[in-house]
Amino acid sequence: MNKVRSGILVFVVIFTMAFAFSSCSKNEVYLNDNWVLTSFTVDGETSSADLTDLNTPRFFCDDTLNVIFYIYGKMHSGKAQPTGDRTFRISYQDTDECMLAEITNEELIITPEDSDSFEMRFRLTDERTLIPTSDLEEVEGIEASFVTLDPLTVSFTNNTQEQWVYSEYYRIEKLDGGIWCLLPPDRPVTVRDIAHEIGPNMSSTLSYDLTPYGDHEDGEYRIACGTDTVCYAYFTIE
Repeated sequence: MNKVRSGILVFVVIFTMAFAFSSCSKNEVYLNDNWVLTSFTVDGETSSADLTDLNTPRFFCDDTLNVIFYIYGKMHSGKAQPTGDRTFRISYQDTDECMLAEITNEELIITPEDSDSFEMRFRLTDERTLIPTSDLEEVEGIEASFVTLDPLTVSFTNNTQEQWVYSEYYRIEKLDGGIWCLLPPDRPVTVRDIAHEIGPNMSSTLSYDLTPYGDHEDGEYRIACGTDTVCYAYFTIE
């Protein structure tokens, strides 16, 4: 059962892209709408959802049906393909397995493509839930510091004796109750897939787009610059 649940939590995110696609094609749903898991059925036994905020998926799609979704504070990408009026086939880059999604009224139903081992049901919600996340591994010898908020600009200093290459990928986190939480954007975040270089003992700045994250409440924030290894820069909104 635990293995099946684990699979469910991963697949949970993919289904949501189907709903995002519906919003792209019919304007019935907006991109900043969210699905919340209400129940799942495994081997014929139905349980109420016991997911915490940590497991709550978030998803977004663009005009070409590329999907970005978050779970456990990690970002994944996938693709949605319509198979009918309100049905979709969902795939993502991390695995060859696919899911089938059907939207009925305000409920989303997800099942595996090749079996009937489980079924997930979700309801629509307007809530924007912060997702608790763990610290990522930081890049050694690189110092990141906040410069300005509008635009959000970060200064990087290379304190090593080697050339440092970094990308423009980033995510925004907010401190909530002493816990750093992933702040889901309201729409897809567009990032240029290019590399920047900083020489030994040199500094450089890079600006990031905060617009996809909508209005910001007062509080403590940080930007994680990078993907697998990151540089954190901290800032306050008041």
